[in-house]
Amino acid sequence: MDKTCGGCNIRLQPQFVNEFLTEPDNYRNCPHCNRILYMPLSEEETAVDA
Repeated sequence: MDKTCGGCNIRLQPQFVNEFLTEPDNYRNCPHCNRILYMPLSEEETAVDA
């Protein structure tokens, strides 16, 4: 996971990142620019069973 905001490119604080990683289903807002941050789905979660 990139530890910076994709909008303002500010590095996120370690505590913020750790909380986000423990609850990846929740959306968070960047504390600097207020953009919505989300956790992209892993390839395993997006793979379709054949």
